[in-house]
Amino acid sequence: MLPTVPTSATPRVAVLSVSDEFWESIAVSLTDVAKVNRISTPQQLNDAVATATKFDLVLVPHWRWILSPTILATWRCVGFHTSPLPKGRGGSPIQNQIVRGLYHSELCAFEINEHMDAGDVLMREFVDLSCGSLAEIMELLARQTGAMSRRILLESPEAVPQVGEPS
Repeated sequence: MLPTVPTSATPRVAVLSVSDEFWESIAVSLTDVAKVNRISTPQQLNDAVATATKFDLVLVPHWRWILSPTILATWRCVGFHTSPLPKGRGGSPIQNQIVRGLYHSELCAFEINEHMDAGDVLMREFVDLSCGSLAEIMELLARQTGAMSRRILLESPEAVPQVGEPS
């Protein structure tokens, strides 16, 4: 189960994101309930592991590198993926769905494990991929990711296994 906000201490959350938009959305969403740190490069992430930095939760909304087994063993990591998992696993899910004419999708928050986009799902929210340009879609996803991050931290939703065939 994901951590809830302790009564005696403020949880420490890391956000792995190269996107300013996603970072800002999550930081604003969690500002009153967590101490939030941004990690935007693999070197910063390795430095955090090397110095045994303590995080209660690591959110991974927009990251282009695979997390090592050491990182997965060190912290609880939650990823965000724009497809109705297990469908659409892998890179470029937004573009792949739009090219196929699939505009009704989901933003899934899932526990990251050693397999690509295969962890248990914590929550799903509807996403309309026809709402505008790619930049507008990304802005919407950043806001949704921020709101979902807050709910994950405060509500500790139960993770459920992905059901169906991956594609």
